Amino acid sequence: MSMNFSQTRHQSQRLNKTMIETLAIMRMNRVEMHEFLSDAAEKNPFIELESHKDSTPGQASYDVDAMSTDLADVSEHGIFQHVVKQLPYVCTTPGDLEIARAFLLELDLSGWLSASVEEIAEKYALNAPDCAEMLVRLQTLEPAGLFARNLRECISLQALDRGQLDDIMRHIIDHLDELRCFDPEHLAKRIGCNTSDILERVRLIRRMDPKPGAQFDFQEAPRKTDDVTVAVVDGKLTVTLNNFSFPSVRALRLDTSNHRSGPNTERLRHLVQEARSLKKACELRNATTLSLVTAIFIRQPDFLKAGFAALRPMRMRDLASEIGVSESTVSRILHGLTILCSQGNVPARALFCNAVTYGNETQTKHAALQRIRQWVAAEDQQTPLKDEEILARFQKLGFSISRRTISKYRNELGLVSPRLRRKAAKKAPRNAL
Repeated sequence: MSMNFSQTRHQSQRLNKTMIETLAIMRMNRVEMHEFLSDAAEKNPFIELESHKDSTPGQASYDVDAMSTDLADVSEHGIFQHVVKQLPYVCTTPGDLEIARAFLLELDLSGWLSASVEEIAEKYALNAPDCAEMLVRLQTLEPAGLFARNLRECISLQALDRGQLDDIMRHIIDHLDELRCFDPEHLAKRIGCNTSDILERVRLIRRMDPKPGAQFDFQEAPRKTDDVTVAVVDGKLTVTLNNFSFPSVRALRLDTSNHRSGPNTERLRHLVQEARSLKKACELRNATTLSLVTAIFIRQPDFLKAGFAALRPMRMRDLASEIGVSESTVSRILHGLTILCSQGNVPARALFCNAVTYGNETQTKHAALQRIRQWVAAEDQQTPLKDEEILARFQKLGFSISRRTISKYRNELGLVSPRLRRKAAKKAPRNAL
């Protein structure tokens, strides 16, 4: 009896550890997953990552090859290829590469960033402090000035690279706008230096390049690699996971002919069991994601044909109950997840909408958004529709919607107030001349 009890207790402890590890992996986003697996593969020689074809046992697979697949159709002499070739100098982990990828996708053709650090972190589901740290590294790449967020930062980076960023140069860059109506004596008096010092540094600034990215071939930005691809093939829904976003683990076997007994046998067997547990946890994570995305499109069959206006009301808690996981797990899996389908690149979270009452039926807010967009596009620009007038139209259609919600939806569509739309219409003829 004591032996059976001991065995049961040992199995229970091992099961609990496996369950805890599985739950942790289920809640990891893509960056955290790659970091975790990379660390596990370095510590355990029986773990082999299969996210890339050149993986080797006990080693993490992170290099620019995966990112280069996104750049297959862009110019070899373009800014994006130029940056990718330098990434090994600033990226040392899979997480670094993922963050750098996000910044690259927001790089303007001028070489400047088109979004703030906070916006990039939120858009790609990344940690904001890690993004801020990566930006500092990316701003060391050549040519100096890349990844600047504004003109002042672009000039400062070039001055720093050339060893010209002294206190006087910093003050001049801070007052860069005043160079348009340049008064060297006034600027020298304001900064507290000689006029000759001002003239010398202004001469250096005028030799700098305000658009360091313009020297490269013109090209469109590379498309972000999607996490999941959804399509209808021969009338059947197919869901495919991207191997880079959802890597799989291979657990190598222990050669028992060489390790039948000995001081290290038990430790090696423990590592093998650890590798098998990790493999099962990754398989469960991937299978859960596959089930979740499949469940989404089973509930939203019309989205692939008609887009957001055809979405049906859907909550995360409903899908969580359907696939047998918690709502928080669903939320975590969907955080930052992108889906490639007939409607383009779609954030998975955007497919979830609350209901809007329409007569005796329910629709999502996208039905209201589509109507607002259509009505404003067809309005008389000299007398644009007021929010109260849009509300009246919805009430005639049977929509239960408030005036405040109308304004909220209009802002979501990027439509300014009626007063500003009328003002813009009055200026349009003069701007066209």
